[in-house]
Amino acid sequence: MERGVPIVQSHCVIGDPWCGTDEQHLVFCSEWSRLRSGLRGIPDSVINPGTPLGIFQSPRRPISANPVVGMVYRLDGDKIDDSAARAIACVLEEVPHARFEVVGDGPVRPDIERDLKAAGFSDRITWHGYVPFVKLASIHRSFDVEIAPVVADVFGSGTVHAIASGTPVVGYGIGALPELLRSDAAIATPGSPESIGRKVGSMLRDDDLHARVHAMQWSHASSNFGVEGMISGYHRLFSEVAGHRTPAASA
Repeated sequence: MERGVPIVQSHCVIGDPWCGTDEQHLVFCSEWSRLRSGLRGIPDSVINPGTPLGIFQSPRRPISANPVVGMVYRLDGDKIDDSAARAIACVLEEVPHARFEVVGDGPVRPDIERDLKAAGFSDRITWHGYVPFVKLASIHRSFDVEIAPVVADVFGSGTVHAIASGTPVVGYGIGALPELLRSDAAIATPGSPESIGRKVGSMLRDDDLHARVHAMQWSHASSNFGVEGMISGYHRLFSEVAGHRTPAASA
């Protein structure tokens, strides 16, 4: 700040960005984040986080006779809280022949497990805990559908991982998720676990719908969320910002 060096701030959390100077450029990871946290008079851009799509990429698979629905998240309460238990229960109620698998761990896991046990679903759920990144692609490919029953999210890289792996995702229309989910058939009413259950059920009973939703999600993800696109976006931005440096800044 003292030397007038240009500042580019990447703001990828929920909340207000640091604002120590007007001489900066804000980068948001989604349009939703920019609308929520943008500051009047400070230039900004949206550059989506890049996903190494090649690591995950796999074609969509037909719905299996005994479908498996998955959820892959840190269970820390920031994105996923104990309300996810009801969403999982609604999926299992809607699709009696389905199983559910949870990948991830965190402080709200005991509450989710307790609620699902009380609802009588323990024997239909597998808990994997934390897994290494190198195993994520094969895990995503093992699911017929994934759910994102989030309470907040400024982007949703896990959703992109699933879509790239050939697995459509159903989630709440919260935060930036609609920018990733794309299809009305995949966007559930915020705060309504019954809506998630119904949409997952509809998809698992209709392979054509399953295919259409995934095709829409993958078309958008592959065009917008790759690593190369992110790098190009930052390269253009840095070139632009550097081109407007003051003499004091370049001294």
